[in-house]
Amino acid sequence: MDGEIIDLNTERERQVVEKRIAGHSARKVGLMFGLTPVLVDEIVQRHLPAIDVAAERGLMLERLAVIETVFQDRVANSGDIRSTELLLTVLEFRARLLALFPKPGMDAGPVEKQPTSTERIKAALDALAAAPRDQPPV
Repeated sequence: MDGEIIDLNTERERQVVEKRIAGHSARKVGLMFGLTPVLVDEIVQRHLPAIDVAAERGLMLERLAVIETVFQDRVANSGDIRSTELLLTVLEFRARLLALFPKPGMDAGPVEKQPTSTERIKAALDALAAAPRDQPPV
């Protein structure tokens, strides 16, 4: 049942689901069929079994490849700064999908404990207190 469309009530709902699977946005599908984007998403959720994560990731990577090509062409042909920024965003998202690096704010590993300023001051005072004292001059 992975990715199969099951028991659709109407031909129209089948077409809605097919358009979403083909990659059209909920807004665009809604405009095609006179539905709200929320209703489009409800129809899709009602008629699709649990999402196959690997297949979904594959579809996203294919879409990103198309977007990446567009921005690469713009950068190569005109050197547009905004296109460069968007291309980097697409590449970052692709890397996250492929789990090449974690999302911003997520730790890649265990946090290395850094001493606080209070702990550093206390350690310095302890070192001074433990140091041998010279005799004061007579």
